[in-house]
Amino acid sequence: MQLVQKTLVRLGGGEVEDRWNKTHCDRCGKKVDQGKGIYADGGFYHQEPCWEEQKKDIIKAYEWDEYKTFREPNITCPYCGYGDSDSWEYSDDGEEIECGRCEMTFECERVVDVTYTTVRKKD
Repeated sequence: MQLVQKTLVRLGGGEVEDRWNKTHCDRCGKKVDQGKGIYADGGFYHQEPCWEEQKKDIIKAYEWDEYKTFREPNITCPYCGYGDSDSWEYSDDGEEIECGRCEMTFECERVVDVTYTTVRKKD
């Protein structure tokens, strides 16, 4: 059973916000020592070995084919399927990218479509 400890955080304007501080790993269920856990992919894990094992499981479960990552609106990891919503921050071409989820590296090509609109001159 996962135990959760409620904490209060005081924000800049003096208001108080409830936050949840997990104390046990979502993968193994064991207590995580302070500073040894990681919030990732919607869960809380021991940094070693649980998160590393979780990443391997995510990669193994993803069924990639070249069409899943072809001309997507965001850079999409070919190992785990993670779509990076900050894709516009990367440079134009040939950049090697590390996935923000599984931490695997892959190559990326930016494809730009250019279109034009014309109108008649007004006399």
